[in-house]
Amino acid sequence: MFYKSAIKTLVAFMIIGTTSAFAGNGKVKYISVLDLDEQKDDMYVIDIRKSKERIRTGIIEDSEKITLERNGNKYNMEGIMKKIQKIVPDNNTPFALVSEKGRKAKILGNFIKKKSNFQTIYILKGGVEEWIYKELDLEETYQ
Repeated sequence: MFYKSAIKTLVAFMIIGTTSAFAGNGKVKYISVLDLDEQKDDMYVIDIRKSKERIRTGIIEDSEKITLERNGNKYNMEGIMKKIQKIVPDNNTPFALVSEKGRKAKILGNFIKKKSNFQTIYILKGGVEEWIYKELDLEETYQ
């Protein structure tokens, strides 16, 4: 009987502990292109694509540009996180990561969420390709 009670208490503690830990370090959130288009003035938009990709398609208006660089066969996540910390003024300021299709932004966003105290990190669902598909405006860039 004691063991059952102890196990139930332990399981309850694990669930509550996991839930509260998850709440602070939860996953990044997706944002649709239409929602980002409406809300982009209320958050930082950070384009992590290579310079040649940004030049080819253009960028979302007023986006910050940071290239997700490789260090050998791995992405330099620590380096880009430091750059983002210089752009985004505090942990409570929301920002959206933009990549070509959204996959690299998701990887980076999850890394940042685990390693930092940023509260709201959005990933542009479908990336710039979806932005173009919806025929939303992009501005020309040379870098």
